[in-house]
Amino acid sequence: MARVSGKRLLIALLLTLSVPFSATAGTDMPSGDAVDRLLLREQSVGAGLLGTSPAGTAGFVGFMNPTALAAEGDTLFVGDPGLRRVYRVELDSREVTPVAPLGGATPRLRVGIARSWFLIPPTGNVVREFDPDGKLRAEYTSVEFTQAVDALREPRSGRIWVFDFSGTVYEFSPGGSLLESRRILADRGTAVQAAVAGPEFAYVLDRTCACVIELDQHGLPMRMIADGELAFANDLAVDDYGRIWVTQQDQAQITLIDHNESLHHIDLRAVGLNRLSALTIAGGRLFAADPTTASVTVFRLLPPDSIRR
Repeated sequence: MARVSGKRLLIALLLTLSVPFSATAGTDMPSGDAVDRLLLREQSVGAGLLGTSPAGTAGFVGFMNPTALAAEGDTLFVGDPGLRRVYRVELDSREVTPVAPLGGATPRLRVGIARSWFLIPPTGNVVREFDPDGKLRAEYTSVEFTQAVDALREPRSGRIWVFDFSGTVYEFSPGGSLLESRRILADRGTAVQAAVAGPEFAYVLDRTCACVIELDQHGLPMRMIADGELAFANDLAVDDYGRIWVTQQDQAQITLIDHNESLHHIDLRAVGLNRLSALTIAGGRLFAADPTTASVTVFRLLPPDSIRR
């Protein structure tokens, strides 16, 4: 599908946000060969499958309730409100290290650069960036925030975008200086649920349109994806092939949006999961947290040509 210019999409947003949407059913992806040609299970990380690093604490017996994930390369960060910790997992050595304390509420984690990671609390207006060992690198905040709901490093400029609940996007320098605030989405009623950086562009999950909005490097919307079809979506991730993976609030399903903007609902049982509390993508891998097994399953992502109809 050809991308629509920011100006044209702004007009479309103005028209469409004023009317209700009805979700339409996507394609159910069967539990057989189609899923096998999409994901390859590599490993699970959890109780009995990890060793404690020298810098860690002896006696780590596994996760309790992994509900937030971020990853870069072979490094995975896991937020576990049950244990009130963020852990760093090195997949190559299978070592786990506690790197930061958590409160009891579920936060959101996002990856930065050079294995830094953002901690977005469930309430409040301060986003913090930490190094791999949990040392504070920067804080991103503004008196204008209503509530910071997500953060990302814009893939082209390297600047930090913090998304407010109201739809305003705040752009910061990597050191934490506020550079600009943009109300393009906010002025049209966007309610940000989540936001992530893809290989080239940023993507916003919007509760108002029940869709994903693709943003260019200037924060201008280029297209609306799955318009009206994501009413109960909770989070999203984008792989290196430009496919969008969406989780649901009931933790019962993964939805894949392909290059044709078709929706495919993947049965969790087909990939060996019971529930899905968090999902992230990095380095050609998809990481999925299952709270019923208190573990994170690592899948290798296969290219789109692997799927045959």
